[in-house]
Amino acid sequence: KYLIKFMCGLIVSLSVIVFIHYQNFLEYAVFVIFSGILFNSLVCAVDRQIVILLADKIRDFQNDLFMLSTILAIVNYKISSYLFLYCGLHGIIIYCILLNFVIFKCLNAIPAVDMMFSDKSHKTQLPNIRVLFKILLKHRKLITFIGLMLSIMFISSGLTLLLTTKIHHEHLPTSLWSSNMAFFAFGGLLGAIICKTRFLQNTNAILIISIGSVLWGTCLVGISYASSAHYIISILWFCGFLNAFIIINMNSTIFKYISKYSELVTISPVVNGLLTSAFYIVCLICPMILNPLLQIGINYRVILIACGILEIMFALTLISIKSLRTEFCTIPKNQDKTK
Repeated sequence: KYLIKFMCGLIVSLSVIVFIHYQNFLEYAVFVIFSGILFNSLVCAVDRQIVILLADKIRDFQNDLFMLSTILAIVNYKISSYLFLYCGLHGIIIYCILLNFVIFKCLNAIPAVDMMFSDKSHKTQLPNIRVLFKILLKHRKLITFIGLMLSIMFISSGLTLLLTTKIHHEHLPTSLWSSNMAFFAFGGLLGAIICKTRFLQNTNAILIISIGSVLWGTCLVGISYASSAHYIISILWFCGFLNAFIIINMNSTIFKYISKYSELVTISPVVNGLLTSAFYIVCLICPMILNPLLQIGINYRVILIACGILEIMFALTLISIKSLRTEFCTIPKNQDKTK
């Protein structure tokens, strides 16, 4: 509760400072960076509440979260564009402050786990960094799953750069790029709605992730050969559709695994923070590697095909590990032993 108040108060303070000193571009850049850091910290702050309070409904929660986030993102793009057009950056900052108050009210309404449970495991202070890694290393299945997911995300994160290169070199219409986010978001919204069906709720998450990743890899290969703008937009829509299946089931699997071990529940804010950082890092590293390859003359089509094949290989590796496919999501609750 104190962390929520502190973070939201700090964001409002930064907003007011930038609102007053609006001439300085560097302050805007710092404001955007720090806001991203602080909002991610807020997500980590409520991580234990999510793991404990929603342990049995985590996949439903991830579905609803993905759908709501997608709808709000689409609406937010439109509102922000109109605000900037008529009110400039001042309008955007005031809009951010108002949204920050809404976020504060919502987060503050979440029950505090320490006030609801008498179990001492929920009140234990976070151990030192050495003990943290010692606990994590005991859970080899979790580490293996996260490692494969990081590899899949690493390959997928090159799509934006490679697509931009393709549009530029093949002189495709610039409207194709502006339509990218909208079609990707709408595809994700439909995917999240379908993920809520009872059939998919009862289907093994590892199987869904693997099939989705194989199809994503196939889409990367398809984009390399696509020459029609309509064909590319259709593939991007389908990628957004697949993205919902992959992200929702990945997050659900990780949260569900953590909720079954009291030692992981205790350090869940740190685990979530490490995961968030790791996914951001791999999504930054891939474009940094691809850009020099493009600069030295390697054809973007070859890179797209190579990325597609690699993603399919990682997906097949994920589904081929029997311990993940058959046991990862079905560990008896409150069992504290790991192989």
